[in-house]
Amino acid sequence: MLKKLLKYDMKANLFPLGLTYIILLGYGVFNRLLAVLVKSDYRAAFSFVFSSVGFFFAVLAAVVITIIFIILRFYRNMMGNEGYLSHTLPVTPFQHMMSKTISGVLWLFIMSAVIYLSVWIWGGSIPSKIGFYFDFTGLIRSIIAGMEPVRAVTEAVNLLVSPLLLVVTFYFSICLGHLVPKMRVFGAILFYIAIALVKAALTTTLGIMLIMMKLDYSTMTDVTLIMNLVVNVGCLIGFFWGSCLIMKHRLNLE
Repeated sequence: MLKKLLKYDMKANLFPLGLTYIILLGYGVFNRLLAVLVKSDYRAAFSFVFSSVGFFFAVLAAVVITIIFIILRFYRNMMGNEGYLSHTLPVTPFQHMMSKTISGVLWLFIMSAVIYLSVWIWGGSIPSKIGFYFDFTGLIRSIIAGMEPVRAVTEAVNLLVSPLLLVVTFYFSICLGHLVPKMRVFGAILFYIAIALVKAALTTTLGIMLIMMKLDYSTMTDVTLIMNLVVNVGCLIGFFWGSCLIMKHRLNLE
């Protein structure tokens, strides 16, 4: 059943996000052609500046649109009018959350791949990190350069956990927001901000404690990476199961 859920969740966003990514790739091709056709120095400089600014906003738009549709898919399908049908299916809240989380993360990876490709088409080189990119190329270079195995594994796991946590935090905030009568959307936004602030405060507090321990730089770096991973994994598990429990016991559809 999870496979069928995932299939429908991916198909639900296929048209709007697919169209967005095609436009972004087309913009990359356009900029590449513009760079080839414009020969004079001053025109080339102006075209580069304007294409760079335009491409930045195009990438930003792609990121924002992707996140909006990931959120809308969960909101409409779980908490909106579609929820009356979704929650009557022989599917557990855990399966719903798994499907929504996997599909959301897949769209983030697809978005990152499209941005990489469009930048490569435009400029002929792939950046190591842009927007929501997961810096696997930088990680590989670090490992080749002699990064310690523990640090390399910790960074790799952190890079995989980060998009999962981002998506699940959106879903958990929506679930919490639906516990607030007549202020569901506003409540979800407030809960998301509150979660971000609490997590930042916790990370900062732990960081200060590490500084007070007066560790050497290498040890401090390793401990900080592990600490961030533990915090992120803890939040991921807590938010995921919190969303499942709310959908199971405190469901409050529109």
